[in-house]
Amino acid sequence: MTNINRNRQLSCTKIVLRALIKKTWLYLDNDKWLVLPDAFIPRPNGKDDDGLSVSIAQKKTKGGLLKDLEKLAKSPFFKKVFGVASLCTWKVRRIDKRLNIIADPLPDQPYHALITGLHRSQEPKEIEYLSGKLAEISTIVCPE
Repeated sequence: MTNINRNRQLSCTKIVLRALIKKTWLYLDNDKWLVLPDAFIPRPNGKDDDGLSVSIAQKKTKGGLLKDLEKLAKSPFFKKVFGVASLCTWKVRRIDKRLNIIADPLPDQPYHALITGLHRSQEPKEIEYLSGKLAEISTIVCPE
């Protein structure tokens, strides 16, 4: 079991991974995969009220990151994963002072975390701006 404390702010050196569970969250532009802002828009069903789910990368080496990606892609929580995007915690916080990444370990997902500060209750232009900025700083590490 992990020793990650719930709601603890992650350090600025951490990398988190966002599973891209919809094909419409990716775009191929001149042979380069991009993450679209839709990947960071909170779902209307209330499941993202606490924050957007991400997974804390355990290794920063290429081999370690690939193992993390493989685990994420095979997770029983997703029907299909079309890609994985990585984000640096310090870049997320730099976008807007309201955005943060906190640990949120779950029984079956000890490295689960949340991007907080983006809510459906915000003005649509605010949501569009923040989700667009998150997409801009994302790096696709494994499309389909």
